[in-house]
Amino acid sequence: GSSPHDISIDAGIKGVVEATSNGSGLLYQNSFVGVNLQSIAGSVEVRNLTISNLFYRVASTNCEGACTGINVNGTMTNVFVHNNTIDMAGNAIIVAYAGYCTNVLVYSNNITRNSWGIFLNTGIPGEGHNFEVFNNRMDHFENWDPMGGPCAGQFHNDGIIFNATANGCTNYAVKVYNNHIGPNMKTMSAIIYVNPDDPNRFPGCAV
Repeated sequence: GSSPHDISIDAGIKGVVEATSNGSGLLYQNSFVGVNLQSIAGSVEVRNLTISNLFYRVASTNCEGACTGINVNGTMTNVFVHNNTIDMAGNAIIVAYAGYCTNVLVYSNNITRNSWGIFLNTGIPGEGHNFEVFNNRMDHFENWDPMGGPCAGQFHNDGIIFNATANGCTNYAVKVYNNHIGPNMKTMSAIIYVNPDDPNRFPGCAV
């Protein structure tokens, strides 16, 4: 349907999503999403996946390769993204929401060799409650071009991003704790990046 809900993806011990010939100097240079859950209207869980080599990137000034490991968006309640391993995807985990969204937990993921680690993005209008990002490991950002290079607008090299850039977007009491970000971070936009500078859009945020 147009508004799916109550989705559970559990890869068990052998669930793998990977590309075999996509990346720098390989046969293909495509951008795509490994697990893409759009317009969710209820609960969703993604766990125990191994997502690897969606775009195998060699550090360079070439700006191709903006893949995403896991993307979830919609007006959601009870979102759990956990115990996944995401290696060499581009952007690892994105949760984007509009309307009223509550109880979003992103935890215990192992993220390596990506440009963005975890990105939580508020749509218009958007109101988020009980968002927590914890016990995640993110390291080895060096394959993705740093800020200031020709790909600065595409590869930010951020660990965790919170975004609420427009009036009418608020995320209440975000909690970020027990995450390990680094080493090999090269030149980054931020380890934890909260955008915009207006703290009224993130009241009660605890990092």
